[in-house]
Amino acid sequence: ATLGLGVYYFENANFVKAREYYEKSLLINKDSYYAKFNIALLEILQGNFKKGIELHEQRDKKKYIKKYGGGGYTEIKKDDVSRNSNKKIIIIKEQGYGDDIMFSRYLKPFSELGYEITLATHPEMIKLFKASPDLDKINLVSSLPELSPSSFSFRTFLMSLPYLMLDFLKHKPAPLKLSKERLESQKLKFIKPIKDLLKKKKLKVGITWSGNPKHWRDKNRSIELNLLEKLFKIKEIEFFAIQKIFNNGDKKLVKKYSNVHICGDFLHDFSHTAFITSKMDCVLSVDTSLVHLSGSLNKETYLLT
Repeated sequence: ATLGLGVYYFENANFVKAREYYEKSLLINKDSYYAKFNIALLEILQGNFKKGIELHEQRDKKKYIKKYGGGGYTEIKKDDVSRNSNKKIIIIKEQGYGDDIMFSRYLKPFSELGYEITLATHPEMIKLFKASPDLDKINLVSSLPELSPSSFSFRTFLMSLPYLMLDFLKHKPAPLKLSKERLESQKLKFIKPIKDLLKKKKLKVGITWSGNPKHWRDKNRSIELNLLEKLFKIKEIEFFAIQKIFNNGDKKLVKKYSNVHICGDFLHDFSHTAFITSKMDCVLSVDTSLVHLSGSLNKETYLLT
């Protein structure tokens, strides 16, 4: 209950009160995983990057081993990281698509230490990552079972790279570079009406108002679609809904506007999402993976949070 109050204050941007209740919860249970995890997020948010990253590294990784595999490999420790090691390491996805895009910026600097990296990522991310020149030296796979434990000296998780690189990077790396030319060369299939719309000279705005309804923070992230209706009435703009639509009421509302186009059926993987996003003049999005993707494509992006 004490920890819950801390989360309440955090969600309402009262960080002083949030910290007070997080620390009270540690007095009740000094080993509280969630208290430490929430304090880690608070430290990072308030600019205490090193302290926050060190606390974040204490998160529960066993559940991701159970979910994705990789328990047979030796976990690399911060003290194991060195230059010119020439060792093979498997790096495993951990959370959502947006996290994959955001934390993949650490792969190139890590490989430049001398490691031969294999990234086990979501299958929907493979073609997108192949569109990045930053990842040309990274082996990309979408599953672990076929890989022998003897194939790698170490394993780690993608979100552990900032911690492992603390002694080697003075600044956070730039976002992952994505090549629009490479996306074009993948010859992704889209039906003709969408291709024609993407060629229009009108202002094109990508929008996302909701993420996966199964996400545990969906109520904190998604917004009511009717809040955007005032925008949809601007006929000089073509709006592209770059998301899956899970709500029948949303589908019905969108169909009222001829200048709002549903792209969900064409988003087979993230290379399709990236291609459509690359054609936008700007993007309006709630807190979901599109924000990370749009930013990586250097699109003017407005985050509704």
